[in-house]
Amino acid sequence: MKKKKKEEKKKEWYEKFRWFFTSSGKLVIGGKNAEQNEKIINEMLEDNDVVLHTKARGSPFCVIKVGRKKLKAKDIEEAAMFCAGFSKEWKKKVKEIEVHVFRPEQIVKEKNQAVGTFTVLGKVHKCYVKPELWLGIQKNKLRCAAKSCFKKPLIRIKPGNVEKEKAIEMIKEKLKELGLKFNEEEIAQAIPSRICL
Repeated sequence: MKKKKKEEKKKEWYEKFRWFFTSSGKLVIGGKNAEQNEKIINEMLEDNDVVLHTKARGSPFCVIKVGRKKLKAKDIEEAAMFCAGFSKEWKKKVKEIEVHVFRPEQIVKEKNQAVGTFTVLGKVHKCYVKPELWLGIQKNKLRCAAKSCFKKPLIRIKPGNVEKEKAIEMIKEKLKELGLKFNEEEIAQAIPSRICL
């Protein structure tokens, strides 16, 4: 019995970050704070990866772990929506968020730049996304991502004025109505702050 419990508690390496899988199965990770942004850029990047950040300051650096698989436009769009969802622009309730897409080799750390801050050189691909995410289940965990990432999207999440603690209570009740049981911490790990349902 003890061994089974240990196996259940074992977390994947990416679970310490924000994460989800695109509709084509590619892992996307994003920083929860400046320190994680720094770690992702300095330690997690591989040559084929694609990096995203909102045009405005204050978003996670998000990385699509491409590997040897072909990257699809849908992967970029879904990652851009995720990046936008956890940005400061989301909280401003703008109608559209500009997300920049670039390669690892374009990123440089300049002298005296703050933790989690980098400069991107050269041309970037620009994505314009509407601030909307959906709550769903991936790998038995509650995740927030684009609707297309889930076989059964559960609850639509948009920018709003509901504080995170209240939103967690509301989501818990909605999930219960759907026959799903997730605790407060699991919900908190999945959702952005300042939402409406």
